Amino acid sequence: MYQLNLRKKSLKTSQANREARISNLPEGVIIHILSRLPTKYAWTFSYNIDMDDSKPFRSCKKTKFVNSVERVLFFSQNVKSFRLSCCEKYDLNRITAWISAVLRRNHDGIVLPLRSLVNCTSLKKLELKLPCIFKVPMKNCFPNLTILYLEEVEILNTQSITEPLKITFPVVETCELIRCKLLKVKIVELFAPALTKFKSVPPDEAEVNDYSNNIHGSRLVKFESSSELLETFDMSNSPISYATLLSFRVTSLEKSGLQVRKLLKGFSSLKELELSGAVVKAIAQSKHGVALPRYNSLERLVMSSSGSSEALLEILHASPHLKHLDIDVRYWDRYDYDAVRSVPSCVSSSLEEVKFNFFDFSGKKSEFYLAKFLLKNAILLKKVHLSAISYRTELKNEILEELSTFPKNSVCCLTIVVT
Repeated sequence: MYQLNLRKKSLKTSQANREARISNLPEGVIIHILSRLPTKYAWTFSYNIDMDDSKPFRSCKKTKFVNSVERVLFFSQNVKSFRLSCCEKYDLNRITAWISAVLRRNHDGIVLPLRSLVNCTSLKKLELKLPCIFKVPMKNCFPNLTILYLEEVEILNTQSITEPLKITFPVVETCELIRCKLLKVKIVELFAPALTKFKSVPPDEAEVNDYSNNIHGSRLVKFESSSELLETFDMSNSPISYATLLSFRVTSLEKSGLQVRKLLKGFSSLKELELSGAVVKAIAQSKHGVALPRYNSLERLVMSSSGSSEALLEILHASPHLKHLDIDVRYWDRYDYDAVRSVPSCVSSSLEEVKFNFFDFSGKKSEFYLAKFLLKNAILLKKVHLSAISYRTELKNEILEELSTFPKNSVCCLTIVVT
């Protein structure tokens, strides 16, 4: 019996040594070895496992999918990243058992639907794409998580609605909330000292909760929101450098414009700003609201025009050091730029490049008004680029000829490009 135990121990040691030697081989050699193995054995050596019952090739029954998941969890010893996506309904105890098995492996990245993940100390990345409810606040929330992506998740406030909901992410660097709902919330205080990127997209439903979202992130540099702007963000505690404001369903232009102005007031340190046509139009409709701050650091402005030339001029006046202007042109309001009494200082002292992206271009005089104004007043202008999705090829030469006839005040070597 003693000799038999020694032999078993020796066999286990030998097998462990062989596995260790294989794992130390170069990746290319390992891939070549695995390519020679039957599929039923090769997958057990995979580092990244993706289990999805919604894949196009799904033709098996739920039982077969369950068996497949459990075989993966039982036999795979080298998994570093595990993703589980379920569209069908499964027993909750079985799901819990799967997740517990994954958590015991201490994976770096997990995509799993479970509230208990918030206390996992090894978890660094979480993508949760599942209609479910997270109850907050929670203690020790994602202590080592750096990337958080939530999609269609309902975040339920369990404390009094009159008290601010305080959420702390100690080391989260990227936070994306896609079509998520906040329930029983009026004020959200998000504390994320390591946060560098924040993105918010509203739910698909027309009705969105009206709440205040205060983000405290001393390192936050990139902010993106495609909400209806019913969510009032307070970014005064975050030094934003890059901001994108997109809006798909603006119902009240004046109300939305007032909220946009309030939001932009906290973006005084911006270096780059992108605004959708609806947002620009909302700014124009709320011209008697809060004045835009002075963007002394703003160098690049990307915006879509919806016939809101007054809003464009207001933003240019607030950006004294702007160098690059990129405009998507849907249509112009035939604004008479010759009547402008005060030329924005950025046009006369810092603007170097202008790009017009026309949805359609017909060669009408009104389509040249802004270009003519900039060519006449921009002293440091180096390049004007005009492009269109659709126009007649023969128009290109006509456009170049038209632009060449406009008065130019630039002291630099000016290049005009039409594509």
